[in-house]
Amino acid sequence: MFLVCFALWQALVERGWHRSKLAGAIVVSWAGVLNSTKMAKLQADLPKSPQPKHGTIRCDQLAADAIPGSRNTAHERNGMPSPLIDFTQDPELGSIRLIACDMDCTLLADDKTQPENMPELIERLHRAGVLFCPASGRPGPTLQLMFPEHRHEMAFCADNGAHIIYQDESLYKELLDPAVYREIAAATEAEGTGTAVLCAFDKAYVPESGRVHHEAIEVYYKSIEYVDSIEDLDVEANKFTIYFPERNSRSRYEETFGPAFGERLDVACAGEEWLDFMNKGVNKGAGLRHLCDRLGIDIADAAAVGDTYNDIEMLEAAGHSFVVANAAEHMHDHARYLIPSNNDRGVAALIEAILAAKGC
Repeated sequence: MFLVCFALWQALVERGWHRSKLAGAIVVSWAGVLNSTKMAKLQADLPKSPQPKHGTIRCDQLAADAIPGSRNTAHERNGMPSPLIDFTQDPELGSIRLIACDMDCTLLADDKTQPENMPELIERLHRAGVLFCPASGRPGPTLQLMFPEHRHEMAFCADNGAHIIYQDESLYKELLDPAVYREIAAATEAEGTGTAVLCAFDKAYVPESGRVHHEAIEVYYKSIEYVDSIEDLDVEANKFTIYFPERNSRSRYEETFGPAFGERLDVACAGEEWLDFMNKGVNKGAGLRHLCDRLGIDIADAAAVGDTYNDIEMLEAAGHSFVVANAAEHMHDHARYLIPSNNDRGVAALIEAILAAKGC
């Protein structure tokens, strides 16, 4: 490598390159090689998640099939290189002070597990002055239960940004108008294929007819109250979501709920099974801004990591944006850097890189 750099030096000096600029370019290139080698070793040392059982829908399959013609970048189905830059090439990793990270298909592997060393990584981030903030459509209490060791010192961007929690304190809440959520409930019943879920911070209300889907719903909502009709309720709620057991949330959005509510509300597909409704302007990106403003963190020093539609505003708001390799190609338009897939523990690799850049 040294001989190659020296030969390049001589050739370019003969063509009139300024020596100081040339020296800087070669030093940066050499540092990039060393950094890439170090990060490759870090990735190789990370534990891999177990392979999904037969019949499990992998997140890379979900992402690739989300839009007709999209390709699975993890396997380079069309033989085309990803347009994104490898995450180890972010020159300002050491400046990151906050990581806002999606859960499903990003931090969580297809089997819904976190990296085995996640508690240790969060602790190391805390010591390095970096705040870890899960950002999810899940309600706050469910998110907090997923991080029992460190929940009291973490931040949470819950309900797609409608509820922001920091060190067990609610910093921001956004409320839906009861008339609006009753209207969505009526539309859900009329549509006929989805189950309505009204999210009321620490509780979810579900029509009695949705009890048949209890097992799927309780993954995300730990306190569920079944009621005769959501249209009869008058409670504080910050999000309305619909569960589609036929995994067709995108088509239901395009054909029914987008045209009916898209101009009045933020409506986002949260995976193939879920369609979320929030007040206009409520999304993970707005939630990240609220959190940064309250904590005095420049959003340029925030990192966002995601894989799908409801991560777009967050990726575009943060100074450092990363998508996992299992994300659909259309998500590349909203991020700058690529990390390994959820099953290859890409978030853990990114955290290790940030800590290494900080000398921790």
